[in-house]
Amino acid sequence: MNEAEKAFDILANDDRSISHFSHLDRKLGSSVDDVIKSNLKAMQPGELKTFSFEDGSAGILFLRKFVPGQTDLDASHILLAYEGAASADESVTRSKAEAAALADEVKAKLDAGERFETLARSHSDGPSGKDGGSLGTFGLGTMVPAFERVATSQVEGQISDPVETQFGYHLIRTDRVPTLQPDTASYEVLTI
Repeated sequence: MNEAEKAFDILANDDRSISHFSHLDRKLGSSVDDVIKSNLKAMQPGELKTFSFEDGSAGILFLRKFVPGQTDLDASHILLAYEGAASADESVTRSKAEAAALADEVKAKLDAGERFETLARSHSDGPSGKDGGSLGTFGLGTMVPAFERVATSQVEGQISDPVETQFGYHLIRTDRVPTLQPDTASYEVLTI
């Protein structure tokens, strides 16, 4: 007997009340029953499955969409590019040595208490400079390895020494440490 036949058999032979809940892009955190979470993780979109709770009650799940959780973080940076660096605007004419010296100078200003956002707006060659250097939220594997290694190794609020990548020199502030986001699913659940 396939899962759909089992589901319809349960519905046809049960006199108890049936509850139906529809969930759209629901985070599968601690508020979702472990039995439902484990069943959803084992299903493929479009699949219908029967399940039982520990108390003997039964249910039917229909999975529409499942998105595995990922680890993400928030960071900001000040990019000091040099002529010839990857993606450097043609208006950038400083040498690599000048960019390194400027990165050290900006870092000293940060260490002296100047605001990161202000220095990003006035010095950063990256498009995020206008936003105070904020890169927002991004998943692991999104940034180049040298950048990601530093951003993920710092404590919240910590600002790195200059980090060189193919784009230039970065001063990286970790705004939120890496956090595992829960799985998300869109599904229907009938409980009996």
